[in-house]
Amino acid sequence: MVFLSFFISATAQSQISAEISNKSYPFSQAGIATVSSVVFSATTPTKLLRIKSSNPLRQNIISLKNKAHLQSVYWAGRKGSPTVFLIPGIGGYSDFGSSGDVAKIFQSWGYHVVTFNNPFNWQFALTLSPDGAPGYFPEDAEILYKNMVFVKNEMKTKYNINQSKVILVTFSLGCQYTLDLLKIDGLKKEFNFSQALMMNPPLDIAYALHKYDDINEIGSQKNDRSEFTNYETLRGRLIGVFEKLIGLEPAKAVKYYGQNYPLSNDESEIVIGGSFKESLAEVLYITSFVHPDRHLMFKSPVSENRREARYAEIRKINFIQYFQNFIMRKMFVQSEFASNQELLASFSLKEKIPEFIADPRIKFILAENDPISRPKDVDLFATTFGDRALVLKRGGHAGFYWFPGFAADLKSFLNHD
Repeated sequence: MVFLSFFISATAQSQISAEISNKSYPFSQAGIATVSSVVFSATTPTKLLRIKSSNPLRQNIISLKNKAHLQSVYWAGRKGSPTVFLIPGIGGYSDFGSSGDVAKIFQSWGYHVVTFNNPFNWQFALTLSPDGAPGYFPEDAEILYKNMVFVKNEMKTKYNINQSKVILVTFSLGCQYTLDLLKIDGLKKEFNFSQALMMNPPLDIAYALHKYDDINEIGSQKNDRSEFTNYETLRGRLIGVFEKLIGLEPAKAVKYYGQNYPLSNDESEIVIGGSFKESLAEVLYITSFVHPDRHLMFKSPVSENRREARYAEIRKINFIQYFQNFIMRKMFVQSEFASNQELLASFSLKEKIPEFIADPRIKFILAENDPISRPKDVDLFATTFGDRALVLKRGGHAGFYWFPGFAADLKSFLNHD
């Protein structure tokens, strides 16, 4: 999530126990748990090796000059240990937020880790997306796979770093690419992934997008105190608490955060939805310069120093409109799907359960109170996949990766036969 990036750099059916996280994770409400992923995320060390991908043809776009590049980050492990290729959630970066929390867990076991940007990220859209409009997941996966191969080759030729056993780890919206990446690799065999771990996948992407579009709409209305309970207002209330955490020992910071959290669970969901919407706005800003039909889509002028009008126009577009107006425009998509609803349904991970069943390399980590998935869908995956699904009772959406107890749960789960 990016909403504070400017401020702070099994169910009964599952056979896997998760006693550490279930019993000692400190936050019971989904909202406070999810927001904690930003508050307590580890800072990525600056000295890590970074492999840059660039696009010289897009380096001179007005207000985005010399920005057409993104970087992958290498976390060194012990010689001969497995390598994890990690794809974060919507808007996610290789060197910020929950990517670092997950990378540090695997690195603590001696694993090598390479982190990437999520394709639904403005840097990816500007540097690698053909039309600056990511979101058609099969196409994004092809581009992402090529970038992963590029990074692998750069590591080998420039730094003499080789990967042997490679594990694919995705979380949140990054999970939308798992199956496609495995299929591509089955043909090209660049990595021969030995395992694939999906954490907090959006089990029904249409449900998640509709939900947060609705939440953002509700958040723009006044509450009973005649206040706007929108993203900006609530974010300001959160910052007041976050400022108090600076300098506190980790245990005291967690306790203070839990005792002084200023939002209700509903207000937390507005903040979560707002952070997703900000990621969309960042991508759309790139689309407004790169897309072949941009002159038909965006009217607000922009200059080197003035972007406000363009951003105001962009922020009126929600996720469902984005998929309708940009992804459905791609002719090869239009020829296959009759409607936006059909397109989104084709992305639903629920509809891909037979494919997941057929590939025993794939495992899932879910939270019962994940706000972007229906409880009945979480239960469906827990029941269907049994010991291939670790289901935590708490943690919200990606809100437990930073929690020390999760590392032990994860290690036990991945070593389970």
